[in-house]
Amino acid sequence: MFETATSALSKKWNTAIVRELLDNGPQGFSDLEGALGDISGKVLSECLDTLQDEGIVERRIIQQKPLRVEYGLTAKGHDLKPVIDELESWATVHVSEDKS
Repeated sequence: MFETATSALSKKWNTAIVRELLDNGPQGFSDLEGALGDISGKVLSECLDTLQDEGIVERRIIQQKPLRVEYGLTAKGHDLKPVIDELESWATVHVSEDKS
């Protein structure tokens, strides 16, 4: 069961997407792409599809002209907040930015 739970977050960008949505709330695709920096549109799309399949992220169509698509966390996604916070705390203590 543990392996199943961690597989959804095992990819680098999946946790970054969850953290961005936790920190800044629902966002459009281009907003997420800009906030994450070095991610390509193709990779972002694949990660969002995976997170949607896992029930962590939901895609909403905003009825405006033109139509907008927004991505936000589900309740299951919001439940990851303490996990992401603890992982960040652990990384602050144990992971060095300088690998030399």
